[in-house]
Amino acid sequence: WIQCFDGDLECGDFLPFVNDEAFLSSSIECEWAGISCNTDACVTEIEFEENNLVGTIPSELGLLDELVIWGMERGNLTGTIPSEMG
Repeated sequence: WIQCFDGDLECGDFLPFVNDEAFLSSSIECEWAGISCNTDACVTEIEFEENNLVGTIPSELGLLDELVIWGMERGNLTGTIPSEMG
């Protein structure tokens, strides 16, 4: 992560990371930087542009039934979009 990494209590000064909890912190996912949820606490948006993510796209993202925005532009993810994501 450029702005939000292990050991930080809060993330950087740039949207969408302003005053949010570090990703994978003990807080609920809806409070993590780059994550937005609906009123039912279901993840609806993941915005991780330009954050040096590497690796393949996890098929588990397909389990997020309410996900409507998945912003991963300008990253280093490789492979195909998993069929579980529709």
